[in-house]
Amino acid sequence: MADARSQLNQICARAGFGQNSTRATEDALRALDSSLMDAAPKYGDEAGRNALALVGTVVMSFRGTRYNLPVEIILPPQYPYSPPRVFVRPTPDMMIKDRHRHVDANGVVFLPVLNEWGAHKTLYDVVEVVSNVFGADPPLFA
Repeated sequence: MADARSQLNQICARAGFGQNSTRATEDALRALDSSLMDAAPKYGDEAGRNALALVGTVVMSFRGTRYNLPVEIILPPQYPYSPPRVFVRPTPDMMIKDRHRHVDANGVVFLPVLNEWGAHKTLYDVVEVVSNVFGADPPLFA
């Protein structure tokens, strides 16, 4: 955990989180330490802009079977005052369901927890909602 904390602190410093760095680090550690997420932190978003990205999987249960949903969750330097951006990242043998209610064709995730974001919410809240919503209606198929 000390290594993860150090890595997160370095990414947040490089990405310009400033006074938001501690909150971003703590929220990321809580999500990564949960049984719902297996991911690695990295610097930058899909366009190379300053951000903390968590790339890996979120566990979901569909019809009694556990699946690992490939995701990328991006925290902007303004986090927690700006919401994270969440993407489904299908593996080569997966496809995004056409016209999924919460995921567009590019893998962008749309959920109320993101649209109704406030600084009182946490990254873990987002991971939990992703797991529950996509457990009920998976956005990918093989």
